Amino acid sequence: LQYAEGVVRGGNARCVAMLDAFKAVINDYTTPPAKALNRDLESKLRPQIQYLVDCRPMGINMGNAIKWLKARVATLPPHLEEAEAKAFLCAEIDGFVSERIALASAAISALGVSKVADGDVIVTYARAGAIEQILRAAHHAGRVFRVVVLDARPHWEGRTMWKKLVAEGLDVSYAGLHALSYSMRGATKVLLGAHACLSNGAVIARAGSALVALCAHRANVPVLVACETYKFAERVLLDSICANELGDPDDLVQVRPSRLAPGAEPPRPVDAPTLEAQAQAHGSASAAAPLGGQVEGGGNVLACLSDWRDVKELRLLNLVYDVTPCECVTMVISEVGMTPPTSIPVIIREYRQDTSAR
Repeated sequence: LQYAEGVVRGGNARCVAMLDAFKAVINDYTTPPAKALNRDLESKLRPQIQYLVDCRPMGINMGNAIKWLKARVATLPPHLEEAEAKAFLCAEIDGFVSERIALASAAISALGVSKVADGDVIVTYARAGAIEQILRAAHHAGRVFRVVVLDARPHWEGRTMWKKLVAEGLDVSYAGLHALSYSMRGATKVLLGAHACLSNGAVIARAGSALVALCAHRANVPVLVACETYKFAERVLLDSICANELGDPDDLVQVRPSRLAPGAEPPRPVDAPTLEAQAQAHGSASAAAPLGGQVEGGGNVLACLSDWRDVKELRLLNLVYDVTPCECVTMVISEVGMTPPTSIPVIIREYRQDTSAR
């Protein structure tokens, strides 16, 4: 339910919460008579996984973690007692969270600081935990630089980002995504987070990231992407339509009203019959009911397109992620180092061999 309601948000946070839930399932599990734990436990995990998918589509990093956990369950030594096996699996999960997520984020932060120089103007988009750690660590290291946080609907995650950075004492500017080209004029670097990195070098990230990377590429500004290796995937995507997560279309309905002058009254909503009468009085060719949210005086509204479901020909598409092509990414910063995006298949292969050896 926390997934569905958006309480747990962010790739790392969602994966850690999922693994914690699996630990609880493992601790509560009891092997039935005449059953082997390493075979029966996987069947008990399947409905739990499906329930999480029903709440919200699973991210690539979560799928990788599930594959890792299933491999650990399948390779459990058969001579272990049930209590020992369950303790072993819980310890393995804790080790995965520590090594592949927590320590990986710390390593990415340390590597990212080395790319921040005095006088830099760093542009970032929305909010990514890895980027926030890099900027805070660079500030604590004594680097003097400026940050431009770009943001967009519907979640406005950048607001949390700039508030935390300002609280740390950083010089931060905040702007909407429509100010991208203006913000890119004086930029020296672009730092972006990632939902996943694919084997063709493409990067899946919060919708809008591809636009930032493309604009930076055209302006010859290096684009650095911070991503843990457990988010690397062997999949290949050329666009964000073939595979994506669809957000709630109603998130696109709510818009922020314009700021009112002190003492001013908010604009009054105009209902559909009144608008139809006005349209007929002015001889308008279109006297259809509005899509919602028009107000007297032309001010911004609280609910634009609030009745979009009544318009048969209208559909709202709220894509959660987009795909940044390999050509627009200069470097990927992971716990194994700073590599070009074309080296992602090599890293995936090395990790697969290391996992098989274990």
